[in-house]
Amino acid sequence: TEPQHSYVTPPTFDKLKQFIQLDRQVLRFHAVWDDRNNMFGTMRPYTLHYYRVDDTIEIREQRQPNDGHDPFPVLIGRRKIPKSRGSIPSNFPSAVMEISEHEIQDWLHEKDLRVGETVVIMDRPFFLYDCDDFTRSYYEQVYGARFHPIPIELGERKCEVKKEIPPYNGFGSPQDSKQNCLALIAQPPKKDVMKMLENDLKILRYAVVMVSSFSQS
Repeated sequence: TEPQHSYVTPPTFDKLKQFIQLDRQVLRFHAVWDDRNNMFGTMRPYTLHYYRVDDTIEIREQRQPNDGHDPFPVLIGRRKIPKSRGSIPSNFPSAVMEISEHEIQDWLHEKDLRVGETVVIMDRPFFLYDCDDFTRSYYEQVYGARFHPIPIELGERKCEVKKEIPPYNGFGSPQDSKQNCLALIAQPPKKDVMKMLENDLKILRYAVVMVSSFSQS
């Protein structure tokens, strides 16, 4: 008798096909993390990127000049985000091992991201208040959802200080006083070489008459 043959049906999921079709398709959301309940907490804006090719998420901070924050724009690097970290076994050595699909089966998906809703990522609540045009058209075509931007008050914005040079104080020449305002260590004023070459040997002569300040009798 012939041995019984077994066949394994190949999976319908094609990783190469997914990469070719979904590469460079990124869903971009504008989010805000309200941390005002903690000491010195503020409303901090972020940009959430969802990469459809491998269902990974990246969160970047929208930095403002002189905002007082450290220059680390990437808050969470590109990775898969679990919906709930509470389902991880307590004896899992998370300090030395990364969380894999064996510990978590339910990951954050694009269906869970909606403008106007709050998503919890790494125990931080992010409120999604806007998205780009590609993300807006994608959700409308695939899920039939229409997203509209939600106005968000991010707190008091620092107004730009207009730099003005103070008036001449009478010490030295006006050019020297101006150099003290342009740099901490004053440098000698630079001469306009082109003006010197163009106007060399050009002298303006005027004929004048002295006028007496006393009235003549």
